[in-house]
Amino acid sequence: FVSLLAMWGFKERRWPLFLGCVLLLAFVNFDYSVTGVMLMLIFYLCRQIPYGWIGEVAGLAFLNCKLLGGMTIPLTLGSWTLEFPEQGLALLALIPIWLYNGRQGAHNKAIQYACYAFYPAHMLILALLRMYL
Repeated sequence: FVSLLAMWGFKERRWPLFLGCVLLLAFVNFDYSVTGVMLMLIFYLCRQIPYGWIGEVAGLAFLNCKLLGGMTIPLTLGSWTLEFPEQGLALLALIPIWLYNGRQGAHNKAIQYACYAFYPAHMLILALLRMYL
């Protein structure tokens, strides 16, 4: 909510509100902290310019790989071992974002419940794999 309020302050040029929300997020860690607002700003500003997708890729890669880096996945290529940040997989989220055409999708109860069930079901599968592998 605070990130959304910050973006509204930015869009409406209410700078004290925007800065207040950013400062609050800097000291209280929720809504993905300041990085969440930065990501929203990147998408908001890049959608208005030609070839803005380059800025979206670069911004998302920087935020997720550098600022939110954390755990890494080791990749071995011959004698070289590279470490890829797990948060870098968030770049895959750009595909459905770019494919969105601004219209609401099909209204089908089966699809609706499948979408509701997907997240808990895949988390359960991952938990079971972790227990048995």
